Amino acid sequence: MSRVLSGYIHRATLGLPQEERREVAAELRTHLLERVRQLEAEGFEREEAEHLAVKAMGDVKATNSELLGHFFTTPLGWAVLAALVLGGGSYWLWRTVPLPLLRQPSVRWEEKLTADDLAFLMEQETAPRMGYNALTLSIPPKTPWLYTALLPRTGAGLAELQIIPIAAAPQAPEAATHSPNASYQARFLLSGAAWKGNPCEAVKGQPQVQVFAALRPLTPENPIGMSSTGGCTGLSLPKEEKVGVWSLGWMRLHPDPQKLKLNEWTVLATYGVDVRTEGSDPAAPGSHYNYLLAVMPADRRLDQPDPAEPKETPNHRTHIMLDGPNWDKYARGLPRPSLKQP
Repeated sequence: MSRVLSGYIHRATLGLPQEERREVAAELRTHLLERVRQLEAEGFEREEAEHLAVKAMGDVKATNSELLGHFFTTPLGWAVLAALVLGGGSYWLWRTVPLPLLRQPSVRWEEKLTADDLAFLMEQETAPRMGYNALTLSIPPKTPWLYTALLPRTGAGLAELQIIPIAAAPQAPEAATHSPNASYQARFLLSGAAWKGNPCEAVKGQPQVQVFAALRPLTPENPIGMSSTGGCTGLSLPKEEKVGVWSLGWMRLHPDPQKLKLNEWTVLATYGVDVRTEGSDPAAPGSHYNYLLAVMPADRRLDQPDPAEPKETPNHRTHIMLDGPNWDKYARGLPRPSLKQP
C-alpha cells in the first residue's frame, strides 16, 4: 500500500486501543482501496486516485477526533465508522461535489485497438487499411479549452488546427453527470500511407504522403467531440518503382503516461516516411517527410477569434486547414508546435 494511504490510516487511528486500532485500520484500508479502484476505472491514474480517495475522506485530524470519541466495541461506534467512510463525505463527496483541481491533462499509449476503434475506422472512407497506433487523452472538466494540431515539422505541407471549447460545449454538463471530477476521455487513432492503399491524388504524377489522425470520444455526449482527417499532405513521393528502401510510421516522443502542461503545446508523436531511392548510398540519411501531432489543453481561450465569427456563438468548435508555411498567418495567433532541439 502506498505512503499516501498508509499515512492517512496511521494518523486517523492514532490513540485507539491496539485491538480496535487494527480493526479500524483494516476497515479504512478496505474502503480506501475500493475507492481507488473505482476512481481508476473512471480514468484516473493510480497516484491521482489515491489522492482523491484520501481528499474525499476529509481532514485526518477531524477523522481521528471522531474515532477517538467512540469505543468501537459497541454497535454505535461501528455505526460512526461506517458514517465516516461511507457517508461522511467520501465517495458521495467525490461523485457530487467538485473538488479542487488535482488532476492534470494526460495522455497514454494503448497496446491495441478496441472493437469500438475498429468499428469507427470502418466507417471512415479515408482511413488507411493498415497498422494503427492509439493513445488516450484525458482532460479534466475544469480545463475549458483544447487545441490539437497536425502539421509538417518543417517546410511545405498541409496543416490542420482544431479549437475545441470543452466547458462551453452545449453537451458538456451531461458528459459528467456521473461525477463532476471525472475526466473527459478521447482516443487518437494514428496511421498513414505512402504508396499502397493511399487515396490521395497524385501531385504532378507522383503520389502524396497520407497522414491519418482521428480523434473520437470514449464516452457518450463527450464535449471533445469526434473528428477525422484523411491527411492528404500535398507532399509528393517518388514513384514506388523508383524506390529502393523505405519505412514509415508513427514514433512516440514522450514517456508513458505523460502529463500535459496547460497553455503549452506538447508534441505527442511524429510520423515519417524514410525513403532511399535506387542507387543512393545506403549509409546516407534518407529523405524524411515528417509530420507532428501536438495537443495543448488550456485554462482560457488562447486563439484570437475570427472577426466574422457570429457573436451569439463565440465558442463553437473550429476546424482550420492551412499550409504549414503559412501557420503564423492563419493560426489565429497560436504559436507553432515544434520539437525542441537539443
